[in-house]
Amino acid sequence: MVAGWYPGVRHHVKRFKITNLMNKGEELYKIGLHNRSLSYFDEALKMDSGLTFEIATYKHRIAVELLTMADQMKDLNSLKFVVYALEETQKLTGGLSKTNSRILDELKQKLAVNESYEIREKIDQILNEEKKKKEDEKSILVGMVISEVEEIMGPPSEIISNNDNSGNQLWIYRYEEGKEVLLTFTNYKLFRIEQE
Repeated sequence: MVAGWYPGVRHHVKRFKITNLMNKGEELYKIGLHNRSLSYFDEALKMDSGLTFEIATYKHRIAVELLTMADQMKDLNSLKFVVYALEETQKLTGGLSKTNSRILDELKQKLAVNESYEIREKIDQILNEEKKKKEDEKSILVGMVISEVEEIMGPPSEIISNNDNSGNQLWIYRYEEGKEVLLTFTNYKLFRIEQE
């Protein structure tokens, strides 16, 4: 608004904005918020292309710090961070040395192998859990009493029994697609299992 009244001030307002952006970017850089600092530096660079060298210096410092942190890490998450750091360094500096490029390629291969191993481990774990569930599921056996069979199978769809002797029964379980399981009990014990 002031620049509209005093045209000579326009340059100073722009310079003030650029200085403010650079100061914020530098403060964020100092506390380790590299991505946020880069956004301020990039905004300042859009306003003044003369800052290219100064901003490139910050980008180089950030890249060096990322590589230094990455070099100190050993576990899987750290390896992922190293890959991230190398990729960010590559973006910031426009390329990597041959050694760092080779390291980046090797780490990406290691991570890919590790991820496929983890996926196989998870699949094996799921399959083992399913197998264990099936093993844990009780199956009915000839000789079991009525209460044991009902505990495993649940109540039947239909029970046919002799009125004379309720120990002799035919239990019918009906399932989808017309499948039936027939269980014959004599003297309250499972005598025969038939599937139709």
